[in-house]
Amino acid sequence: LEKIPDARRSIRFFIVEGGKVIENLPTKIKTFSNLFFYSDLNVLKEPMDIIHIGSTLQYIEDWQELLSLLIEKYTPKYFVFSDLLAGNISTFATSQIYYDKKIPSWFFSFSDVLNFFENKKFHYLYSEKYTNKILGQDIVFPNHDFPLEYRIDCPINVVFKRSEEHTSELQSH
Repeated sequence: LEKIPDARRSIRFFIVEGGKVIENLPTKIKTFSNLFFYSDLNVLKEPMDIIHIGSTLQYIEDWQELLSLLIEKYTPKYFVFSDLLAGNISTFATSQIYYDKKIPSWFFSFSDVLNFFENKKFHYLYSEKYTNKILGQDIVFPNHDFPLEYRIDCPINVVFKRSEEHTSELQSH
């Protein structure tokens, strides 16, 4: 909201998050009238121009099914990923240790992600390294325990855009 001029008046944000997170939203966030929070993806019915997935695709076992559902249901023009665990590796699953729990987590072959979107009539538009800073210092991505062929330098931010010819087909139906 702070980075986009007039965002408070011209953009509505539909945020799907866990129920406990929504229950504990900071008071300041609740004051923005264009932020809408849902704990159930199925409640949202209208088309979306942009779908943004930040730091969560790695927790979805059948990521292709989820992305296909989002494309079919919301007909987005853009898909934006931030903090996507993808690179020049084979797709694999591992366990992320979170306090005393092990959470299944996926690392993606960027080629697999790219092929998925190309098959869905989207093209690759942009990517950059996702850098994480704590107290102004870049954090080294902690995957040094993996064999070399499964390591990525860091997560990435990626943008895909629906192909123009496919957008026209959707509008004509």
